[in-house]
Amino acid sequence: MALLIYDIDGHRIVEVNEVVDIANVEQFAAELDTSIRESPERTVIVDLGCSLLTTDGVTFLERAHAVATRCGRVLRITARHRISRKVLRITGADHLLDVHPDLPTAMRAA
Repeated sequence: MALLIYDIDGHRIVEVNEVVDIANVEQFAAELDTSIRESPERTVIVDLGCSLLTTDGVTFLERAHAVATRCGRVLRITARHRISRKVLRITGADHLLDVHPDLPTAMRAA
């Protein structure tokens, strides 16, 4: 399954609805990188709908942050599931990434 990408209310939304792991991380990263670079919107929100976040998923998000920074974009992450937020906290990625519990909160963030 590919990433679902759309623009709404001044934000580029990238939905990730399956676990990012070794089997799909390169494909997903390439899609997300392109989406960030080509976005007409300044803010890109990666909406994690998956209930599990692997180390490949964390690396995927950190790579997206680097691409967004180079492109002058703002990257926000929604981690709807408690376990995904916990993984981001334990790995320390939440210090780098702008993490929110849901899409409306991420869209309202300044």
